[in-house]
Amino acid sequence: MTYGRCKDCREAVESVLKGKILPREVIVVDDHPSKIFTYDDSPMVKVVHTLREIGVSACRNIAIKLSKGDVIAFLDDDVVVDENWACEILNCFKEKPEIGVVFGKIKPLYLAPLPKWWNEKIFSWVISVNMAAGANFAVRKNIFENFGYFREELGIIKGKRFNLEDLEFKKRVKKVSKVFFCEKAIVYHKVPPHRLSRRYVLKRCFSEGRGRRILGTYTVKDAIKGICYSLVRLPRFNALCNLVLWLGYFLG
Repeated sequence: MTYGRCKDCREAVESVLKGKILPREVIVVDDHPSKIFTYDDSPMVKVVHTLREIGVSACRNIAIKLSKGDVIAFLDDDVVVDENWACEILNCFKEKPEIGVVFGKIKPLYLAPLPKWWNEKIFSWVISVNMAAGANFAVRKNIFENFGYFREELGIIKGKRFNLEDLEFKKRVKKVSKVFFCEKAIVYHKVPPHRLSRRYVLKRCFSEGRGRRILGTYTVKDAIKGICYSLVRLPRFNALCNLVLWLGYFLG
């Protein structure tokens, strides 16, 4: 899906169309009510416009129901894919029939100089790189048909940045199917300057804490241990990030 990032979305679509293997179709669900995305350069690309903002999960569910393929790949609108990306995704499904979900590698594409305090190893999850995340994954369509779609209250919508729909889906699907991480299925995730600010990092930490509470992956005991660890062991800003995260947990 896309939301107001027309230039980025066009670059994402064109990178897919330049791949060594072309998909059967490219579906873009545009969730922005006024800054409308269009793409008329290829009949393979279908753009669907929502009448009102419905959020990431609902947009993905629309695309799933419209898709005709047996494997559905999902990308963020601010990524650029490697030319071998689709090939590597499909190879995983062909070689291992037991796999239901494939997550690909997400590398950062920094659009500004890195601040001195930035540590990619520590903060990579904040910008959704070097991890299994919703910016790059694919699912067999029958998984959705048999076990349900994305939970629509967990995706980004109307200022609520939960980023939980892919994590919750992965957690649910792992009970019935194999989830695989493919290092060779690479996308490059754009990281604009505002995502390299301390303010943005703290906002993401707070949202992460709320998400942990909603998903029930941690307990109050875990939160107390996390707070104590922050106060005793972590450097100043890292400790603040951890404290904000657990504050989000308690307020979630």
